Amino acid sequence: MAFPIVFNTSSHFTPSAQSPNPSLSSAQSPSSPSPPPLSISSLPTPSPLRSKTGPTTSKYHPGFHHNCHTYHVIICRLLRSRAFHLIDPLLSDLRSLNLRCIADLFISLICNYSVVSRPKLALKTFITIPKFGVQRSVRSLNALLNALVQNH
Repeated sequence: MAFPIVFNTSSHFTPSAQSPNPSLSSAQSPSSPSPPPLSISSLPTPSPLRSKTGPTTSKYHPGFHHNCHTYHVIICRLLRSRAFHLIDPLLSDLRSLNLRCIADLFISLICNYSVVSRPKLALKTFITIPKFGVQRSVRSLNALLNALVQNH
């Protein structure tokens, strides 16, 4: 039996039983909590420019604070749409906020630069990792080596 998924106030999903009233869905229920901000920010947007404006416009929402994960979602969306000219300004914003970053953000950047045959940008990304307070890892080095070998 499949259970519908409803949002909790935490970032985890939990299955719930079907509502006794089939005409009242969980989305219409007045007591259903709103989804977490990261889930809202990862919804599809019509253009990459609109997804880039997420970090600047969401400051007007009370209680919402940016973290590296929201930037990671936006950067991955921009990478998928090949809007590389928007990546550097977003990274400089991330660096100016002094947020604690994760290595997966940079590994995603390096791998995506490899896919589109931009090994120089992959190398530049690898070199700038320590400026964000993240240590280079074996995974990031492996991603860089793969990028350089694939674009030989």
